[in-house]
Amino acid sequence: MIELNHKFISLLITAMVIAIAVPAYAHSDPAECSATGLGLSLTAFRADGVTPIGSGTVEAGELVKYQVILSHIGAPNCNFEGGTLTIETPDGILHDVTPIGGIPLVESGSPFSSDLVDYTISESDSDGVPDGQGDAHLGAVATYADGTSHLGTEDVFPIEAETPFEIHYIETPLEVTKTAEPSATTGFGWAIDKSVSPEEIFLFEGDTAAAEYTVGVTKTAGDTNYSVEGIISIHNNAQFADAVIENVSDSITGGIIPDVECGVEFPFNLAPDQTLECSYSSALPDGSARVKTLTSHR
Repeated sequence: MIELNHKFISLLITAMVIAIAVPAYAHSDPAECSATGLGLSLTAFRADGVTPIGSGTVEAGELVKYQVILSHIGAPNCNFEGGTLTIETPDGILHDVTPIGGIPLVESGSPFSSDLVDYTISESDSDGVPDGQGDAHLGAVATYADGTSHLGTEDVFPIEAETPFEIHYIETPLEVTKTAEPSATTGFGWAIDKSVSPEEIFLFEGDTAAAEYTVGVTKTAGDTNYSVEGIISIHNNAQFADAVIENVSDSITGGIIPDVECGVEFPFNLAPDQTLECSYSSALPDGSARVKTLTSHR
């Protein structure tokens, strides 16, 4: 029985927009703006930092890059600036992406894009968060806080927003194949008996005579020795993450434990797109049909 896995992720982006309506002020920016409206979005890219993951999938061990964008949602909303901008990655670590010197003025047509935050997806991210499909939903969050709205010089109005970012994490099974070659060897005993007729012949020098020899062969069946052998192949289908193999064992009905030889020390890191081959062999008590169970621990 085998329960092996490696992991995939798909992406869902949700943006939250907060708009606060307040009385207009004489020195608002732009003139006569009456509310603050901001857009906050969080995106994940492939390792190149350019290709959005979108609704595609990524694997455990793959490097992804998060980026948050602050934008002005258009007139008649006021411009804003300053504050702090953070990204919380799925491991719960908070990354401050506020630039040195603070967040510049965000106005219509001039959004602010944060630096990219590198994050390597880990199998441990899914611990404790299973869903109904046996998968896991991991969360990242972008937060904007303590920004200043340009509602007017007579008032400093703090603004904030938060947007969740959800990724879908699914385990990827390793590919395992196994061969089984049974064999049976029987030993036989052989008894050889030789006789001649006549048993004695008396001749003078120069005489000749004929004698008839008889050779008898008797076969006796010995014990039959039964055995099985084969190859166990474990392939890591992942593109980025090693599969850590703790050990490989085999068992046969009747409490028979074959010898398994993999030629490596455990735990063993099986690199992406690589195959570990192990050989096994065992003697069997008879020729009865049996079930073999392979177990590999990660």
